[in-house]
Amino acid sequence: MRKYIRIILLSTMLLLLKAEGISAVTPFDNHVDLGNGVVDDQTNRILWRKCIRGRGTAGLNYTDCNTVSGPARTSNWATALTYCNGLNFGDGRVWRLPSVKELFALVDLQRGINPPYIQSTLFPDTDIGRYWTSTSSFPNGNSPSNSGSNDPKQYLEELGTNNVQYFTIPANTRYRSMAYIVDFRTGGIVEKRKSDSDGYVRCVSGPY
Repeated sequence: MRKYIRIILLSTMLLLLKAEGISAVTPFDNHVDLGNGVVDDQTNRILWRKCIRGRGTAGLNYTDCNTVSGPARTSNWATALTYCNGLNFGDGRVWRLPSVKELFALVDLQRGINPPYIQSTLFPDTDIGRYWTSTSSFPNGNSPSNSGSNDPKQYLEELGTNNVQYFTIPANTRYRSMAYIVDFRTGGIVEKRKSDSDGYVRCVSGPY
């Protein structure tokens, strides 16, 4: 079966970020660790949870992301939405799952070949993987269906020397049943089925 590699150019995504008012400035001089489990993006005026879902404890004010506690670190899309919406730290902030543009702005393209591609001082112990966003895929249509069981449009991921992994989407998957994820292993973006339970979660609040 003829295979097509789905490529989303980072330069194009950066233009989209700019058009939507989300700044993708690096290095992260405009991000401030508030010391209470929150990182303040002072350019885009949004607040990030320092630790991802399933890391950090209340006893350490959610500042030690090496600590594993609470819910599982990965979930499906609906659970990710519910988790972020349900966060309550008694400070009146409303938390949510970030949009694809917001989360992509955390990708640190200056890390060379050392994933995860995120600023590790501000966001320590970030699991290397795919992270859910609140942004759904196209509203209409299904993924292309050629011969075979998988969508011929494949997401190519390099995992070390000569180690290639294909992330596939089953044929005839409704686009609306997928959401965009940011892959901090590669610094890229791709669709993922909302029913998949292996997506990581980082929550955001704002803009303030």
